[in-house]
Amino acid sequence: MSVKTYSGKDVGKYIEPALEKAKKRIIVISPWISKKYLDLLIQKAREGVKVIIVTSSKNKNLKDFENACGTEGNGGSLLILFFMLFVAFLYYYQLPWIPGIIKVVFPFLFFGLSLWLLIWKTIREAERRISLPLEIYVVDDTHFVHSKIYVFDDIVITGSANLTQHGLWKNTESIVIFPKGQQRSVLNDARKIINKAKKEAIVSVNCLEG
Repeated sequence: MSVKTYSGKDVGKYIEPALEKAKKRIIVISPWISKKYLDLLIQKAREGVKVIIVTSSKNKNLKDFENACGTEGNGGSLLILFFMLFVAFLYYYQLPWIPGIIKVVFPFLFFGLSLWLLIWKTIREAERRISLPLEIYVVDDTHFVHSKIYVFDDIVITGSANLTQHGLWKNTESIVIFPKGQQRSVLNDARKIINKAKKEAIVSVNCLEG
């Protein structure tokens, strides 16, 4: 097979299906990555696909990259809920017109519900914190090589398209698709960019390290 080129407003028809079908490895080097595709990449990591992302600090959703491993819990919301239930308990418990049986049962219901919420939340957080084969390196834009390289298993694509809705489906972009046997130089370039990003990253996320 020979190298294939394509230009148009729908380069996503080559990139998006390859991303969705990847089973073993994904490398994404793109200065712009929208939340939609970041979520898809995280999902692929949850499926066991090894995912490496190098992107730029210009992304507006940097917080999403920082929390990609799911380590940011919602303990604050749980404490608020617990406090609200506790206040409600105190309020209703003090009202004289509430039947005695409810005053007896309500504390058990309150603590039972609180315990159930705590257990459920702990399990959910444990599921979210499971180690994922996901690495993310966010590099300051002034040091970022504005290359776009995509590796999806045995598919290697370079070009002008960012991994965004506009880049894949709205802007006129050009891409080059490299067949097996002609991918070595691009893969070497990708490795160099990744190694450089590991040293210069302002945000570094490795979900296998916890």
